[in-house]
Amino acid sequence: MSSNLLLCLASQIPQELTESISSITPHPSQFPYSTHSPKPCGKICVGDTMYIIKKIISVTWGLVGCGSICYLVSLDREDYIVKDHWVLSNHNDVILNEIEILQLMHSVPGIPELVDYSLIMTSEGEVDNTQCYCKWEHQSTQGTSYTHVCLVLKLCACPLHMFHMLKELVRVLRDIVIIQKSVVEERKILYCNCSLNNTIILDDFDISKGFLIDWEFAVCITTDNKYLIGGTGTVPFMSLWASQSYFTVAATGEGGS
Repeated sequence: MSSNLLLCLASQIPQELTESISSITPHPSQFPYSTHSPKPCGKICVGDTMYIIKKIISVTWGLVGCGSICYLVSLDREDYIVKDHWVLSNHNDVILNEIEILQLMHSVPGIPELVDYSLIMTSEGEVDNTQCYCKWEHQSTQGTSYTHVCLVLKLCACPLHMFHMLKELVRVLRDIVIIQKSVVEERKILYCNCSLNNTIILDDFDISKGFLIDWEFAVCITTDNKYLIGGTGTVPFMSLWASQSYFTVAATGEGGS
């Protein structure tokens, strides 16, 4: 769908709907991604803290994926980003890999600061998990499920495609290479999810800086320079070797490390 069509749909939202959802978390169908979204357009609770949603920054569409929605929120006149998404669970254990990675990379330049996170609870007081919605378990998904998680990040920036000039774009891409190099050498962490959507631009005192987000598929490097093969990230941006491994595993149903 084109941005013009989304803006058109946003302008057709009934007034009574706008008023009725002012105290709940808005859905992208109500407030499509737009710089003209209402401010504020809702609220979202992470842990015991209630944040005011100013607008929806990005939405991941499709039947397959983490269903991520990123909100620009505010609390006590400070802006934050809330990442609302689903993460893989193994039996009763939630795989909070991105949270652990962000904690390991605390204070590294070019990495968002993790402020808070929480598992989303249902109205029945249980953790929101896909098992609650599945009547039966298929063999291909046996033993796995997805859990609803929210992250609060301290970083307010623009998507990569909003660069103003070619020099700014090149500078930001250079920053991304430096970030990946530094985390490998200093923190022994390998980023595995290169994508245009995971690079953002921070405008600070007229100096554009590149930041790298979405560390869910990152892996730790051992002392002998080995690492487990985790998630492969966004398929169109995989290396040739990774994409061949991905499709081989998908076709055979086999996994490994």
